[in-house]
Amino acid sequence: MKVLNKIIEYVLAFLVVVMVAGCFWQIFTRFILNDPSKWTEELLRYALIWLTMLGVPYAYGKEQHISIGFITGTFTKKAQCWIRFLSIC
Repeated sequence: MKVLNKIIEYVLAFLVVVMVAGCFWQIFTRFILNDPSKWTEELLRYALIWLTMLGVPYAYGKEQHISIGFITGTFTKKAQCWIRFLSIC
């Protein structure tokens, strides 16, 4: 499992680098060359989709996903267990 997590970390980091480079290239071609690149928008769109589809389960598995802890923290322990159970299903 650790090997799979490392592979996913590298893929996610690569996708972020690709998105940043693609965004800079789009800005450069649009405003400096006055001829916007046609393929970068589609590349960025698909990279964002893959980043989301790989990043959400990865973050959830490491329990680092953004959650509304201040709301669930007000519930009783029994209610918190039920919410955690329902979120896994």
